[in-house]
Amino acid sequence: GEGTVDTIINAQHGQKIDIEVMGPLPSQRISTYFGLINQDKTAIIEMAKANGIHLLSPEQRDPLLTSTYGTGEMIRLALDHGVSQIIIG
Repeated sequence: GEGTVDTIINAQHGQKIDIEVMGPLPSQRISTYFGLINQDKTAIIEMAKANGIHLLSPEQRDPLLTSTYGTGEMIRLALDHGVSQIIIG
């Protein structure tokens, strides 16, 4: 759930990697982050950071118009950092 990345980063003395990805709407770019732990070998990704319902107004909450593409971008960016494991929450 929400707060997963921050909790794991704090417990494992990891770091935040700031990124920009697509939000739940294709026209929406958002600034967010993922975490790195285990000597930067493991990425921690929280889907809500890119595609959470809190990023949408009630009128925008339409599954035919929204997407989780931003989560895929987070995965790609984590892989670009050379991680060998990804944990998605």
